[in-house]
Amino acid sequence: MNNKLNIYIVEDNLLIAASLKHMLLSLGHSVCGTSVNYNKAVTELPTLKVDLVITDIILEGKKTGVDLGLFIKKHLHIPFFYQSSIASSDMINAAMESLPEAYLPKPVSKEILSKAINDFSARQNK
Repeated sequence: MNNKLNIYIVEDNLLIAASLKHMLLSLGHSVCGTSVNYNKAVTELPTLKVDLVITDIILEGKKTGVDLGLFIKKHLHIPFFYQSSIASSDMINAAMESLPEAYLPKPVSKEILSKAINDFSARQNK
């Protein structure tokens, strides 16, 4: 494990958010914040030192994780991963247009999460 990252989680299922946080901590990263929706995330993210955001695509409220990804790309320039259980290729393709660093299908395993973060870190360190 190279760099310890400050990671922000956006997930409206509290069990999944807790599981993700546990996996990230066990991989040596820190979780600098969590949110269940777009509004809280866009309020908190600019005030924190965040290296990576992991967001679900379907969130509580009207705005989606894709809306959040587009906001982050335009205003905050923080790298982000999507995680989702969506099987619709149209929805996945729409999400990929916002250029996430990774797309993780749910349920996310520790191995897949670790590989995605390591691949991301390797690209950042080039």
